[in-house]
Amino acid sequence: MSRFDHIAPDALFKQLERAAPEDTLPAVATLLAAVRFNADGLIPAIAQQHDTNEVLMMAWMNREALEETLATQRVCYYSRSRGKLWRKGGIFGPAAAACLCCTGLRWRYATVAG
Repeated sequence: MSRFDHIAPDALFKQLERAAPEDTLPAVATLLAAVRFNADGLIPAIAQQHDTNEVLMMAWMNREALEETLATQRVCYYSRSRGKLWRKGGIFGPAAAACLCCTGLRWRYATVAG
């Protein structure tokens, strides 16, 4: 159970922006119900370096990509040109999902050694 489980969908992402690393995410169904996909069924996903906030890339997610990302904790995107899911390395922890925001998703990548 998460302290975010009972927050109204329209306020959920603003609350998640203030989440602490030790916070547990709300249920996947709660998150998905709060996401506002565009007319094409997509949301923007911004990958940022965790320690500098440098934007690494912008991509798209559809519902399936977001569900997989939340279930596996490995970021999954949707390729509009290929019409299928794709993955680009990087694992995030629960704190990264707290970077969900109203206009899209920001995933924070940990520094990978080697």
